[in-house]
Amino acid sequence: KSTGLPYPIITPNSSAETENDLFSSSFGGNYKLIGNKLVGFLSLSSSYTPLTKIDIGTGELQDPEKGVGLEGGFRGRIFDDSVYWTASIYQIDRYDIPQRNPEFISVDATPGVPQYIGAGEERSKGYELEINGDPTDKFSFRFTFGYNDATLTKFPDNEAMEGRKLLNAPEFTSSMMLIYRMKEGPFGNLDMGISGLYVDRYYARFGGAGSYVSGTGTINPNPEQPWERIDRIEEIRPSSMTYNFFLQRRFNLGPTKNNVRLNILNLLDEDTWTVTGRLKPGREYRLSWSMTF
Repeated sequence: KSTGLPYPIITPNSSAETENDLFSSSFGGNYKLIGNKLVGFLSLSSSYTPLTKIDIGTGELQDPEKGVGLEGGFRGRIFDDSVYWTASIYQIDRYDIPQRNPEFISVDATPGVPQYIGAGEERSKGYELEINGDPTDKFSFRFTFGYNDATLTKFPDNEAMEGRKLLNAPEFTSSMMLIYRMKEGPFGNLDMGISGLYVDRYYARFGGAGSYVSGTGTINPNPEQPWERIDRIEEIRPSSMTYNFFLQRRFNLGPTKNNVRLNILNLLDEDTWTVTGRLKPGREYRLSWSMTF
C-alpha cells in the first residue's frame, strides 16, 4: 500500500497478549482512644490494574500498573453523637505507568519507534477532612476538604520530567451539602437541599516544544511534514465553583408510594469542562417521578 512516505510502514497487529501473576492486599486497624468519641486508624494496601494499552509502535501489550497506598488518621463523634468527622493523611505510589515516548509521533511518521518507553512512577500525597451529621431531625449536612499533591516521580532516561504535576489532578477540592426536611403542615414530607463543589485549577494538557499559551518555542515549523515535531497547546483549566439544587416531595397515592423530584444542576450556569476538554452543559433542569407498590 502506497502512503507517499519515503520509507515502509510497520503495522503491528491490533491484538496482543501477556501473562502476569499478581495479587492485591489490604491491611488495616483501629484503636479506640476515647471509646467511639475518638478512634485512630491506619491502613496499608496494594493494588494492580490490568492494562489494555497496546503500543502501536511495537504491537506490545503494556504491563499492569501496580500501586501501594498508606493512609492514617482519626475519626470521632461530637455533639451527642449527632456529628461525625474524619481527618486523614495518605500517600499512594503507582508503578509501571507507561510513559509516552516524546520521539513517537505516529506509526506512519515514525515506523518502528515505540509509543511508550519504560515504566514511570507517580505519587499522590495529601490530606482529607470530612464532617457530616444530623444536628436535628430536620437538618443534615456534609462538608469535605482535600489537598492532593500528585507528581511524576520517575520518567525513564529523563530526570527533567520528574516532579512534574500530573494531568487532571487539582491540588484543592472541597464540597458541601445542606438538606432541610419539612415534616409537618401542608408541606410535610418535602425535602430541599443545595450542594456545592469547588475544584482548583489544574493542568489538562502540557505544551510541546512550542506553546500557544506561553508563546515560547517554534510552533509548527514545517506544516507539510508535521511528523518532524508535534507542538501541543498548553491547557490549564481554571478553578470552578458549581452549585446544585434539589426539591422532592414524598406522598402516598392509593396503594402506591410516590416521589417527585426536581434537580437543578449547575445552578449559576458556570462554565466547566470535561477531562477531554469539552464544555459541560450549562444549567440543567431534571424532573422525575418514581412510584413503588
